[in-house]
Amino acid sequence: MAPKSVLLFGATGYIGGAFLSNLHARFGSKLDESFRLTLASRRAEKARKIQALIPGSTAIELSLQDLVGLEEQSQKHDIIVQIADCDDLEATSAILRGMKTRRDATGEPPILYHTSGAAFLLEDLAGYSSATVTSDLDSHKINAIPLDKPHRNVDDAIVKADDAGHIRSYILVPTVVFGKPSGLIQQQGLANLTSMGIGAIISAALGRRAVGRVGPAETLWSLVHVDDVASLLLAMVENPPLSHGRDGFYVAENGNRPIHPALHAAATVLYSMDLLDTDKPTLHAAEEPQHHIVCSTLDLMNKLQDYTN
Repeated sequence: MAPKSVLLFGATGYIGGAFLSNLHARFGSKLDESFRLTLASRRAEKARKIQALIPGSTAIELSLQDLVGLEEQSQKHDIIVQIADCDDLEATSAILRGMKTRRDATGEPPILYHTSGAAFLLEDLAGYSSATVTSDLDSHKINAIPLDKPHRNVDDAIVKADDAGHIRSYILVPTVVFGKPSGLIQQQGLANLTSMGIGAIISAALGRRAVGRVGPAETLWSLVHVDDVASLLLAMVENPPLSHGRDGFYVAENGNRPIHPALHAAATVLYSMDLLDTDKPTLHAAEEPQHHIVCSTLDLMNKLQDYTN
């Protein structure tokens, strides 16, 4: 069987770098026997360095703001893996237009693997735990979530393209991603090592000189290690699941943990570095900027389950 052509966005990102490292570890010098890999990056120099590390890969300079380039490149590939941005509707629409053009030319719908996020399930809990548990088997519930929720407008555009037969879509939904990614790309210093969730807590804490909390901070986080997200995505690329489109949401989670130990740990470490005024989380005042309240606590996340639970 001829190798499939793959266009990868986000190879230098937190999840993308872990995915590419896993791909390299899995196939090594025989990668081009299964996949013809093209790495799209807005930084040509970094892309070339990665190309030198991954035998059989090709690097191109292409940003998500180049809508014409996105549409043109998306016509050329059997598979697109988008791990760069889950909220850019214009870029996603350009990719979908290119994929439709390929479907029209070949008669075969190309495959899109898109990394979204669990923020579309935000629930205001005022610092308390939620009784709600959402499974990725609940396709009807996920597709009914309003489009003004985070990520939903992009996810909906992808699902509709699948409905129309233009593509086959698989939407990966990581919960709060944590951990230091392992693998070649990270070892070479070519990928981001920072979790958005943990980074948001730190950023907000630095802005207010204290780690913030809402209410008793009993909220549960749904968590997943970055290497597990990368492994799940690789497994899906190697063996595309049967369910796609409206039924093609795949949650990545390793269970739930209370938020308060993470808040206390962040406060202790940042205070020891003289970056905060206190080593304990402090209650948010109502008049504080909303992004501080949300980012400091991620106090809106309810629990998720993948299909294995």
